[in-house]
Amino acid sequence: MMPVGSTLGKRLAGPLEVGTPFYQDDQLQVRVYWKDRGDPLVSRYHVQWMPEYCSHNETRGAEKSVTQENYINLPGLLFSCKYKVTVHMLKSKRRAKDESTTFLTPSCSTIRNKNHKHIPCPGEGAPVLKVLAKPENLTASFSIHEGNITGNFLWRVSRFLAHQRITGFQVTWAEVTTESRQNSLPNSIISQSQILPPDHNLLVVSNLRSATYYRLEVQVITSGGEGPATVKTFQTPSVLPVLQHRPRLRQHHPHQKPSAERH
Repeated sequence: MMPVGSTLGKRLAGPLEVGTPFYQDDQLQVRVYWKDRGDPLVSRYHVQWMPEYCSHNETRGAEKSVTQENYINLPGLLFSCKYKVTVHMLKSKRRAKDESTTFLTPSCSTIRNKNHKHIPCPGEGAPVLKVLAKPENLTASFSIHEGNITGNFLWRVSRFLAHQRITGFQVTWAEVTTESRQNSLPNSIISQSQILPPDHNLLVVSNLRSATYYRLEVQVITSGGEGPATVKTFQTPSVLPVLQHRPRLRQHHPHQKPSAERH
């Protein structure tokens, strides 16, 4: 399973930043930035990138490029993959510390919907058969340990055609803030996305906020393409501070006031 917290879009943490993947010149691209420390001894940057995992099991070797700028465009990326990019900073005939990060590329259908034009997706040479596989019975259960909330999101697949092999699940979850519910502002939603292997129909997310709405979207990825998305909103339970629960465990005072009155 890919680590929870892999995100689509710009990543601000760490020495490398990855922009939002975009489709241009008939290929999927992304721009990677790194801080220019103004070191006169650094003249070139060697950049290497390769997919670590793809939902459609497509593989590709590492690609390399050299630049004198503090950014680079990575062209010809595969859809629905987790990539690793590493920047080698060459410094006076010796290599400085390598910096690496990972990012996810969107699915072909996601890019097609955003561009509102036909984009040839892999495996579309033959007539396209509609993918009927869809997540159903999307449920959530929450566990609380020392004030930390962990969500377990489970689903099953329905209407599955034998010739369309399941290759993974595209899962996106987001905290729905009050502002985004009222104004429908996409920038108000902090979303995270990951691709799960085909035998993982369970997503576990830890450190959720108390009494907060989360929007979960699941798509089945098959050898014939992506199925329709199932979207559902869940609310996490309200967690009171641990100290407020402790008096209930002590029964030395039979006339003690209920803890709810101490608020």
